[in-house]
Amino acid sequence: MSESKRFFRISTIWETLAASASQGRAFPPALLFVLVLIVFGNSLLNGFVWDDENFLVGNHLIKNFELGKILTTPVNGLEYLPIRDLTIALDYLVWGERPFGFHLTNLLLYCLNVLAVYYLALELSFLLSRDDEDRNAPAASLAALATALLFAVHPIHSEVVAFIGGRGNLLSGFFFLAAYLYLIYLRKEPGARGRFYFGALACFTFALLSKATVIILPLALALFIVFSRKKDKPREMLFLSPFFLLAGAAYALYRSVAVQANVIDIHVTGGSLAAKAAVALQIPFFYLGKLFLPRGFSAEYGVAFSESLLEPLVLSAMAGYTVLFGAAVLVRRRFPQALPGLFLFLLTLIPVLHFFATHPVVADRYAYLPSFAVFYLMATAWALVRGARRKAVLAAGIALVLAWSVVSFGQNRAWRSSESLWAHAVKVDPTAEAYIQLAAAYVRGPSKDLEKAISISAKAFELDPTSHYCFYYRGISEYEKGNYPGALELFNRALGVAGDEIAVLYSRGLVYEKEGNTEKALDSYEKAFLSRQMDPNNALRTLAGRSLRRLQEVMSSRLDFMRGKVREKPDDLNALGELAFTLDRGAFYDEALARYGELEKRGAVNWQLFYNMAHVHAKMRNDQEAVRYYEKSLAINPMNVDTLNNLGLLYRKSGDFDGARKAFEKAMAMDAHFAFAPFNLAVTYFMMRDEKNATRYFTYTRQTFPALAAGVSQYVKVMPKQGEK
Repeated sequence: MSESKRFFRISTIWETLAASASQGRAFPPALLFVLVLIVFGNSLLNGFVWDDENFLVGNHLIKNFELGKILTTPVNGLEYLPIRDLTIALDYLVWGERPFGFHLTNLLLYCLNVLAVYYLALELSFLLSRDDEDRNAPAASLAALATALLFAVHPIHSEVVAFIGGRGNLLSGFFFLAAYLYLIYLRKEPGARGRFYFGALACFTFALLSKATVIILPLALALFIVFSRKKDKPREMLFLSPFFLLAGAAYALYRSVAVQANVIDIHVTGGSLAAKAAVALQIPFFYLGKLFLPRGFSAEYGVAFSESLLEPLVLSAMAGYTVLFGAAVLVRRRFPQALPGLFLFLLTLIPVLHFFATHPVVADRYAYLPSFAVFYLMATAWALVRGARRKAVLAAGIALVLAWSVVSFGQNRAWRSSESLWAHAVKVDPTAEAYIQLAAAYVRGPSKDLEKAISISAKAFELDPTSHYCFYYRGISEYEKGNYPGALELFNRALGVAGDEIAVLYSRGLVYEKEGNTEKALDSYEKAFLSRQMDPNNALRTLAGRSLRRLQEVMSSRLDFMRGKVREKPDDLNALGELAFTLDRGAFYDEALARYGELEKRGAVNWQLFYNMAHVHAKMRNDQEAVRYYEKSLAINPMNVDTLNNLGLLYRKSGDFDGARKAFEKAMAMDAHFAFAPFNLAVTYFMMRDEKNATRYFTYTRQTFPALAAGVSQYVKVMPKQGEK
């Protein structure tokens, strides 16, 4: 056999790769870089999709490069991630609204991630080994290269690379992986370790400012110390203190931002601890399935997890952990990386195990960091193979890399546009959310097709009767046709299903304004402006605020006339009351309160006056004053169920659950047809963790008042099943 042919023998390829990797040549990084460009290069042809269209395009802070606000505020109104947002703003500065440049940045960041995976795997192979083998030994070097190859081409990463919204995962992932500097620190003599230690600390800081899920890094570093060959482990653990302090501060910050943005409802806790544990036990196996059998990828999964610890799926998961950990213990001498690798996989999944209710429950991007541990274990296991089997292992590895590359290349194409993304999702896993997103794509996309959106959203309603989009899109269609009564009816039906949905409230305000009903338009705009619903970039809230101010300007001449009338007849309490009420309806709250206060000072004693004052204070979030005036109103008119209900809501907000419960029970006793009292009583019991009474009143509300079914569902779906502790 000639030398040229011999070079291409599998064993020779193995030896060539091992030699080049172990000698620190540029070949492994170059190979990885080229491979990423080949497999994911077609993502450069994709456009803006999904949340890119909601959070990025048209965001004025990014568009105008308002650096101060980018670094100090949640740019998209939901998350405070300044490093991520700064890179997007820089892309916007260079490329404008051309998606190519944004995708190019994502692709280059992914290349950096893959290189970081290579060097981290190299360090881990040395740190976790049981003997003093050279860190550049061929087996360790080839394992690092194999880890990076598997990571580089796996299709589960298509979402992170091809989706500009995945930028946070890429940045945080790179800084997380770059904290391998800490592993170098662990191997250095005390006098030469400082720069590596502080470099790792800086990487962690940047990672936290890119994506909150990297908060688990200190535990991963502690894991490395536990399984390393270091002798002074307690001292090394002490040096992790700054990492844990940073993680704690980040947790407090991000939780506060999420609560304020209504991403997290602190009262909807997601069920009992047992239910959360049951779901958390199953989630890792979902990702293992996607990693080992890469098929059926989707931007929205409708997978349902069992919520009882005694159900077969959960028991099977427990058995799976027993097998995995048992096997890792049995092979610990021959394969010392197995146990720490398994722990690392589970540790990096902790932030996305649904202990804090997330939407979605599972997603491809959540597996980005955890996948490293799986590929590292696969690669190090392969590197242990000796003798004749080495050829077969290498052949299988090359075939696997090629197969995954083909799947990834095809998966990237699903992210070309919102229409293609959600059409693919509907085909793979036809959930209500996937149909809703597909309908939205036809509403917002370049080829706007409302009729198709209506048809698709109707399928979402069939799957989920709490979905309001079929009514909403039909309402938009009627509005564009000029059929304002028909649009109004449909928007009201949507609100009956969805509650205070900000987009529907704003659209209803537009209809009222077209019909010339200024007061009702103001009311709808005000409710949209004050809505606690998530609003990307605060876009609709901003529009509602502008509409409020515009209509207030329209009302200004009428108000000036009424103010003049009060000045001319200062003793006319009717004129003063009319002015105060008009100011109230026009959302001029400060002046309305001042005028109501004048009436009170002049001796007006009226339950409606005190009710109106309480209502304005509640809108302005002056809760203590609102409670005081609702109580004064009730003292005059104790039979007003609406006052009782509002008072109960404020009691509950302040943590006075007993007072809230009594108020709602009294309202129910007064008026059996008042729907909000039993619903709010059920929510109160839910917040008190009294599952029996919560279930009782939720069931009663849903059966007696079907219009509140959507509101009931958001609580019932996170409650544990009957009989679960």
